[in-house]
Amino acid sequence: MSETAVDRILAALKASSLSQKGLAEKLEVSPSDLNRWLKGKRDLRDTRLPAIAEALEVSLDLLVTGPEVEVQGRRLELLVEWKFRAAPEDGGQDGAAA
Repeated sequence: MSETAVDRILAALKASSLSQKGLAEKLEVSPSDLNRWLKGKRDLRDTRLPAIAEALEVSLDLLVTGPEVEVQGRRLELLVEWKFRAAPEDGGQDGAAA
């Protein structure tokens, strides 16, 4: 099974200090809509990916193609720089599903 943009969004979300609720707030969507996208119950439009990448502080290329891309027949690995932030005061337990 190949990795999808949703898989990469979930991985980036897990590595960030954002909860699903926090990501939904940044995207100005309801937490239930975001949850439906992430569970594949509703299609995630490609037009949403730039805002998701910005909110998660990752490159759009990472969400679209993953960490490896092929350029002129050569596989290259994208450099990924994760930005770690201090955990929220509630320890990330703001009611969002883990």
